[in-house]
Amino acid sequence: MLSAVRRPLQAALRSRLYATATTQATGSSQRYAPPGTTSARSDAQNNPNAGAQRLDEEEAIDARDWRWKDKPDSAAFYTLNSGYYDQLESLQRAVHSTRRALTALELLPLPDFARASLPTLTPYWRPRRDMSELFDNPLSTRHYADLIKLLRQLQSYYNIAKTAGHSQFANTLADVLHIYEHSNKDQILARGTRKLARFDKYGRTYSVGRRKTSSARVWIIPKLKADEASLADKDAGREAPTTIDHSLPTTDVLVNGRPLRETFVQAAERERVLSPLRLAGVLGAYNIFAISRGGGTSGQAGAVMQAVAKGLAEHEPEMRETLRKAKLLRRDPRMVERKKPGQPKARKKYAWVKR
Repeated sequence: MLSAVRRPLQAALRSRLYATATTQATGSSQRYAPPGTTSARSDAQNNPNAGAQRLDEEEAIDARDWRWKDKPDSAAFYTLNSGYYDQLESLQRAVHSTRRALTALELLPLPDFARASLPTLTPYWRPRRDMSELFDNPLSTRHYADLIKLLRQLQSYYNIAKTAGHSQFANTLADVLHIYEHSNKDQILARGTRKLARFDKYGRTYSVGRRKTSSARVWIIPKLKADEASLADKDAGREAPTTIDHSLPTTDVLVNGRPLRETFVQAAERERVLSPLRLAGVLGAYNIFAISRGGGTSGQAGAVMQAVAKGLAEHEPEMRETLRKAKLLRRDPRMVERKKPGQPKARKKYAWVKR
């Protein structure tokens, strides 16, 4: 049955193919031409400038239909974060103009000793999340770091202008920096810094210091001046001394109930203990009593030094920044390196024996 159906179809297909081939063969003498080609060819032959006229007409149509776009207000309009790049460019311009102004005032370049004497400012910038809300676009860590770098540079110029007495110039920079500062900066700074030592009712400070495995507790007692001592003697009913001692003031240091020279035999360790007093310029103004435990003499000397620096930072608040820059208020993080298995010490190796 299927063969009976296939035969008429095959015959029809063969006849159709034969008819098509015959039609193509009979019409092979006439080549096919698309509509409008004959007229276009005849127009080109009659008018050689017809093509140019047609192009002008098409351009005129495009010009009528074209709607011109407004020029973007920002050069960073086509970036993903145009607000951030606009602010970054404005800060860069502010840094360059400020540098030129300070150079014209002969305040830049600043010598190293003058830069070190500048007052230290405590910046409190907006966190990255708040900066993202300010720019209406999330900021990456790299973008935030670039922004903070420019702000710190601008703040250093503000510090120079303020110290030099150019108040109007400094106020202009302060207005720019205030935009990027934390909204709660005044409240945070009003809380005050952490107390490094505490006073007792006698005016003595108690502080704790640590170094390696050693720890030290230190009491710093202010020494009475000559006039205060005479008043104290009068109040106590004692006669004031008639002779005045013109010798240089000395500081009495007792460590574990013994003098400093007996506790720390090496001169370097004694100098380490007295270094905060020398740096603050108050050697002879205070007496020190310390109790140190643990470790060796080097670690105990470092622990006493840190505790003395903490106490002086409370007795002499104006010298706190100087002590901080000298890294005397921070504990030394270095520790003894551990011994490794297969080695006699932390770094030492056994001698290699060939046989």
